Amino acid sequence: MKRVRIVALCLLALIFPIITVQSADPMVPLSYITGTYVPALKSSLSSVIDGKVNALKTKIGARTGNAEGSEYSPNAKFYALSEGGSAELGELTGFMLTDGVAVVRTSAGETINLTSGSVIASDVVTEVNNRYFVAEGAAATLLVYSPGASLFIDGVSTVTAEGTIPSSRRFVDVPETHWANAYIAAAFERGITQGVGDYKFNPSGTVTRAMFVTMLGRLAGASVTPNQTGGFTDVDANAYYAPYVAWAAGLGIVLGSDGAFTPDGGITREQMSAILFRFSQSNPTTPSGGSLIISGGEGTVFIGNPFSDADAISGWATESVEWARAQGLITGYEDGTFAPGKTATRAEVCAILLRIGN
Repeated sequence: MKRVRIVALCLLALIFPIITVQSADPMVPLSYITGTYVPALKSSLSSVIDGKVNALKTKIGARTGNAEGSEYSPNAKFYALSEGGSAELGELTGFMLTDGVAVVRTSAGETINLTSGSVIASDVVTEVNNRYFVAEGAAATLLVYSPGASLFIDGVSTVTAEGTIPSSRRFVDVPETHWANAYIAAAFERGITQGVGDYKFNPSGTVTRAMFVTMLGRLAGASVTPNQTGGFTDVDANAYYAPYVAWAAGLGIVLGSDGAFTPDGGITREQMSAILFRFSQSNPTTPSGGSLIISGGEGTVFIGNPFSDADAISGWATESVEWARAQGLITGYEDGTFAPGKTATRAEVCAILLRIGN
């Protein structure tokens, strides 16, 4: 046993003469070898290897940094893109966004997030410092929304450093395939609504009564006066929506309850129907003088509400809902319901308002 230990130590000393055992005693304890000598040997070797690797990277001009523990490929090229900049990515191409906000759209095949180990859907926000790979037979496009973005690409690509974000892809959370994409884009372009920040629209977010009246007023090109409350006790005269609430109250479009408007309450689908019905009776016009809404007018015959939950519609809203349905402004859901008490979403309101006058 003693002879085996001595031979082993001699071999280690010959092969790795970086560290020497400082002992004249041929019986070196095994605990010293495993607890001190071997760890020190590994550390020294690691430092030497790292130094050689970094020197090689520097020689070939590769980046030596890393993101999320994954070193950049020595073949990767660095690009700095501005808002609207894009990169057309071919198959078998890897890429990594190191800062900024960008969306990846896969037009064919699959794009894989190698960091998470999952296939990503099309039109999703790229995770910073995650490595992505465009699979075989696939193609993808990276579109930058932030003022600037840094990108590494390893593979086939065509990069355009700056450009304009298409109106059909205005927000990072509203892909072209979203059912209300065209309505949302048009509402934004016409100044009816805005995003919620961080390049997002939040299409599934709820709309308050104050928001709805404001959006309707913008659509109508309403002439408003600041610091008006419309006579409601719970409307702050300094609020952004106050002038529009006053405008709507003046036309008799909104009524409130017990002197309160409840501006922060979510607006329901039957409430929207009632407001729009009253709005149509005020003979609204566009800012240029054209007709804003085409009403059935006198003599209109409602054929009855076909919704499966018609009994759930409040009595005061029945005529309004039937009118809105007949006008094609508010439709039901695929299951045949109208959902009168459901709070309207931002996407739904954009669609409803953009149908007015169209």
